[in-house]
Amino acid sequence: MKRGTILKNLWAGYETYFIYMGWPVRTRKGEAAATRGYTITNVDGEWRFRTSEYYTHSLQDREHYPIVGWIDLDKLIADGVLQAIETYQGKEVQEETPDIVEAEGE
Repeated sequence: MKRGTILKNLWAGYETYFIYMGWPVRTRKGEAAATRGYTITNVDGEWRFRTSEYYTHSLQDREHYPIVGWIDLDKLIADGVLQAIETYQGKEVQEETPDIVEAEGE
């Protein structure tokens, strides 16, 4: 089970959440430990999703990165796939624009 902790980034200029997955990032010698996860940002009413990296020590600052929830990614993906199968079963599938778009430059 891939359970992620959802942290709100109070330093960001936009409404931003980081999903901490605990995936290590290779850092340079002498550089602080970092972790990789997902960031979702609301930019002018449009949610943008991307992978991102944060320094682990920074995320421990609960004053600026409060925990707002948890997410079970395995269950979320499985439910999404099953819902898509039910929705499009027996129909010709056309490409659609997703509600969540990937950030530019990714």
